[in-house]
Amino acid sequence: MDGSGNSFNRDTYRPVRLPAGSPRRSLYVVEPTIAATEKAALGTGHEPVKFRVVNQTHKNAVGNDVSYEIAFANHARLLLDPEDWPAKRAGFLQHDLWVTPYTPSERYAGGEYMFQSDGSDGLAAWASRDRPIRNQDIVVWVNMGMHHLTRAEDLPVMPTIWHSFKLRPHNFFNRNPAIDLRRETARP
Repeated sequence: MDGSGNSFNRDTYRPVRLPAGSPRRSLYVVEPTIAATEKAALGTGHEPVKFRVVNQTHKNAVGNDVSYEIAFANHARLLLDPEDWPAKRAGFLQHDLWVTPYTPSERYAGGEYMFQSDGSDGLAAWASRDRPIRNQDIVVWVNMGMHHLTRAEDLPVMPTIWHSFKLRPHNFFNRNPAIDLRRETARP
């Protein structure tokens, strides 16, 4: 974001119970955490959290680090035993979100040859090295998928199922970029 020296931020939402005399019973706080290494950046998307790619060296007009939020849905938890061969070959399915430093040879989440893999190549193997990712040129890997229970409507041809994720600006701009009102000039 705004350069190649980026970090991965996890904004965790935590509930706070208020004292008995308070007009409100509870509220929540947001605890931002910058991940130092690959393992610290693993995410499931199932917890109350916001994931952001942040550039701590660039600020917007009000002094916030520029960033983009990664919003994703339509993901499913891996149901295979981690020692099952399909799970070993597709180790990237262990988490919904991974962050690695950019390495030109690391192009495919399942490794170069996933169907011939013994599990020693691919995203899970790379991230196990737990390399630094703070203020680095990073790659965010987002898994999208689902567990499909076949239904009569899928035969003979399964209809399309959509999966997506969004990158949304979060303090990236100085103001709302959609506001583009023409300024009136004074008439003589």
